[in-house]
Amino acid sequence: MPILAGSATATGPALPTITLQPFATANSSATPPQSKPDDIANLNGNLFVTYQNGVGPDGSPSPTGVFQSTVVEYAPNGNVVQSWLLLGRCDGLGADPANNRLLASVNEDNNSSLYSITPGVADPLHLSYSPNPSQIAPGESSPNGGTDSIAVGPTGKVFIAHSNPDPGFPSTAATYTARLKGTDALLEPLFNVDSRAKDVVTGKETKLALTDPDSNSLIPASAPTLGGTLLQDSQGDGIVVIVKNPSTKHPSLASLTLHNAETPSLQPTIDDISEVTGPGTLYVVDQGAGTVQTIDTAGFTPGTLVVAQPSDSTTTPPTTGQLGVLDPATGVITHFANAFSSPKGLVFVAH
Repeated sequence: MPILAGSATATGPALPTITLQPFATANSSATPPQSKPDDIANLNGNLFVTYQNGVGPDGSPSPTGVFQSTVVEYAPNGNVVQSWLLLGRCDGLGADPANNRLLASVNEDNNSSLYSITPGVADPLHLSYSPNPSQIAPGESSPNGGTDSIAVGPTGKVFIAHSNPDPGFPSTAATYTARLKGTDALLEPLFNVDSRAKDVVTGKETKLALTDPDSNSLIPASAPTLGGTLLQDSQGDGIVVIVKNPSTKHPSLASLTLHNAETPSLQPTIDDISEVTGPGTLYVVDQGAGTVQTIDTAGFTPGTLVVAQPSDSTTTPPTTGQLGVLDPATGVITHFANAFSSPKGLVFVAH
């Protein structure tokens, strides 16, 4: 199914020509019925997809009483290999090849915890965070704070987004590192929501004011664009924080403000970023359609940063679910595919 013939833009990167192919669909006959796929990860050639099944962002049951998410393992041909049920809403899913496991976060707004999933093992290991990412400031009636996207380095270092941080704590963590010990996930801030960062465009140092850390992506050191960095997007703020040397105690930060090439007045609120380094397959989770689609990347320019823009009916004008190409020098996103209901998770697998 051809989507769009791409070309080079006047000021930005080339837009690819793509063809979508179906890979997986939510199984409505499963128990519980699968719906709302969100994140995706690749481990040892198999794909793992989390289905949130309507569970609330704090773990509250769906309108039909469902309180578990489903993580499904697929073979490269799309056949189901195994599945796991997790208590809560699974928001982040990261592959840890060094330890042959998946790490899954649940409940992005509150009541958050972590699961470790080993392929071939029936039961996931449930871990508690220490300290709790949820906080409550004096005068507040309820706490805020959870965890979302997970990225794992080649040696097993774990990076976790601190989602929905409590506004009463203006210096709280934006991204954590995590060390797993028994049934505890020990958290340490990598950088904070108000850390200082260099603006990519102006070159000036600025103080961050992040309110919505969401998806992150660890770019391989060998990648042609931003190799060796951790990209942490703050979705509601329209900002990507570029973390250089993320595995060190003192990483350097750069801030990239996002802009919409087609509708400059409409702030991008991207959900995921994936770098296409050459020929391979880009897997795209379409939450609105309940599907996973694939794109052959043979025609992509190596180093292309692909972003997923979910649909949002509350913006003016309403935001259409699309894929786009991010220019890392300017922050401008140029969209190239809109045959999606609401794209979310992305993962690129090289051939």
